[in-house]
Amino acid sequence: MPRSRSIGLGSVCSLLLYAWGCPGSLHTTDDDTASPDDDDTALQDDDTADDDDSAATDTLDARAVVLVNLQSDHQARFGTRIEPYLQHLGVPYVTLDISTTEVTPAIGDHALIVVGHPGLDLDGAFLDAAEQTVIVDAVQAGTGLVGFDHDLSADGETARYAFVDELFGFDYGGTTSAAGIEFISPDDAGMTLDCWDDAHQDPVLATTTDAADLDEADGQWTEFHWVDGGRPFPAVFAGADEEALGLPVMHFFASGVEPGEYEVRADLYTSGSGRDMRYFYGFDAADPKAAFVDTVGGAGGSDQHEWTTLDTVTIDDGEFHLYVVDADLLGGSYPYFGWAHVRLVSTDASDEPHWITARHEIGEIIDTAEMDLAGIDAPGGVEVLARAGDQPLLAITTAGDGHAVQWGSTDWMSHEVRGPMYGLDDLVWRSLAWAARKPFVMQGLPPLVTMRVDDVSGPLDWVEAANDAGLSPWLGVFLHDMDGTDTELLAELAGSGLATASVHAYTSSDFFYYDHGSATDRPDDLVAAGYAEATEWHEDHDIPISPFVLPHYYEFGTNVFDGLDAWDVQFVGTVMSPGLPYGGSTPWLPLGPYRRYEGGASPDAVPFTYTDYLTVSDHPEFDDRFFVCVTEIRDDAGYEWYPDGDVTETAARGGRLVERALDGMAVATLFTHEVYIRNIAAHDWTAIMESIHAQLVDHAPQYVTQEEACAYARAVFESAISESAVDPATGAMTVTLTGVSDVPTQLARFTDDGDEVTLDWIDVPPFSNEVTVEAAPR
Repeated sequence: MPRSRSIGLGSVCSLLLYAWGCPGSLHTTDDDTASPDDDDTALQDDDTADDDDSAATDTLDARAVVLVNLQSDHQARFGTRIEPYLQHLGVPYVTLDISTTEVTPAIGDHALIVVGHPGLDLDGAFLDAAEQTVIVDAVQAGTGLVGFDHDLSADGETARYAFVDELFGFDYGGTTSAAGIEFISPDDAGMTLDCWDDAHQDPVLATTTDAADLDEADGQWTEFHWVDGGRPFPAVFAGADEEALGLPVMHFFASGVEPGEYEVRADLYTSGSGRDMRYFYGFDAADPKAAFVDTVGGAGGSDQHEWTTLDTVTIDDGEFHLYVVDADLLGGSYPYFGWAHVRLVSTDASDEPHWITARHEIGEIIDTAEMDLAGIDAPGGVEVLARAGDQPLLAITTAGDGHAVQWGSTDWMSHEVRGPMYGLDDLVWRSLAWAARKPFVMQGLPPLVTMRVDDVSGPLDWVEAANDAGLSPWLGVFLHDMDGTDTELLAELAGSGLATASVHAYTSSDFFYYDHGSATDRPDDLVAAGYAEATEWHEDHDIPISPFVLPHYYEFGTNVFDGLDAWDVQFVGTVMSPGLPYGGSTPWLPLGPYRRYEGGASPDAVPFTYTDYLTVSDHPEFDDRFFVCVTEIRDDAGYEWYPDGDVTETAARGGRLVERALDGMAVATLFTHEVYIRNIAAHDWTAIMESIHAQLVDHAPQYVTQEEACAYARAVFESAISESAVDPATGAMTVTLTGVSDVPTQLARFTDDGDEVTLDWIDVPPFSNEVTVEAAPR
């Protein structure tokens, strides 16, 4: 029986990217009579979206079409992993359920085909040979392809999908697993050794997760995995100078290495700040202490490991050997040293990343937990841009006029493995943009940069240097700690648009929005009295009440929202539901874009961004009223930025936090507490601000207030690209957006420039219900 034809319009909310360029010329039409598409069901049927109609027009559909199979046991992966990215990145797309809908040549009218989840058609029940040929023909004619299905072989030897085989020509070796993602040059013949892997170590060790098994005086190596601390991999540990207690030489080795010259890098344990270590090593069993490298305590980030270059070796027999037995403690008292990974990088490999991986350096490694991988080998003509172990994680090719991308796994998208906002999000939007037929537009966030400072009680003289660097910080004020001088200065700053402010708490121990001590709502009469006092303070000192409020410890009572409503607060910052205390096992907010489907605790040292509406228990009148808008990168120095008097490291760390958010297309917020700024000398603080500003120049940042950034994010959340068409003869585009946008926004337009992709911005005015933007070719 033929399957019924139906392509459903996916729920699309926002996108993306930052880049630089000039707004395109455009014409807009605002239609206030149209009805916005507010159905959030990603796989709904939409009988008006008939692909056959597009064949009769002179334009091509510049949206993506996402292939899903609602009868697959794995189809939920689309909704929980891939769709949140499409929505957050504002990719215009429709969905096609292959279990009910035939794939016809009309699919080639689309700019991009996305294979939406693993296990798309495991039994071959739906995609027949003719349909797979249609996909290949579409790509060769210019439609892009991005495949998120990594279950590519049924028997570990032959291709499951003819279209993947024809476009990529992979060899198959059976599904496998690996941890860690490395960015490589396509011509790099090197490899990564996991030091805990029995196949690469002698003596062979068993892994323990019990820290009590670490003993710097037992004369033994310990393979320890710090699961409780969230470290995603084990490492091989011993104590400094334990060689004198009979510690045996540890031999790390590999076979089958391609002949050539390699730079040897090692991922070494750094522990915390102040604990420096000298690591000895050798490439000859007779001299395991022939050379050494030094590590700096605390330099390894949240996993406490940092990649360090050891030396260069020439391999001509396929064998690699590394011997280690000792380390010296150079500073601090914690005695342990540890080896996690060893990497061989071909010295002949190019050091220029591809456009998709341009935000990463060749050789960069991002740690993950174990991932299931496709088990593929890439032939000539297929470039591998990133890998996990020896497996391709991100492979690309060109077929005819089209570009194709194959992901080796999507497991990293899970919080249990790595998760969003951890430095991999840019690969998603860049792979989609690179593959798509150009011009291609997505909706989303430009590089918005703001600053947030909690626990503010003055003095506020530090704000001037932030202003000079382009930042107008939001100040979370301790109301009872503000003296007359600082209150007067705050009024000047707020009146001039150089800062915004709202009440954070009365003091560090006296909460305004919640009873922290008893973990309950404050009594209604005290809440009312607090709002009256705070309102009077704002009015008496002519300090505008910010439409953004983030409370001390993120804690809102369920009974404070009438007061926020009276203040006309639009945006809130919190990480748990109102009425709950911060910390412990209190769950994080199950809101979008990335925390709807996996749980965690509110204090987890996990980076996140929220752009979604808050629900207040037992108060349905506040549904869709307060927009949660907060981004924190919690895995670099820890919970926040933690600036100090070390100008170089503080500036570098602050820049990294902002860049991570920008790479994830989130509101980028430089976040700290005033107490840390207060301890920095004025000239050092100025130098830090100037250095961060210089570090971000290449991102073409748009410095905005927290409130302006949240208003933009909300506008993108509440609107979507419903139609996008391109004239193939001229490149002119017509884009229709539906929903509501109360501020001007922009569309990101991608075009080809030789082997590179360029991006310019197309202005979109505020609109209600619907607007059409006509953009002339670049």
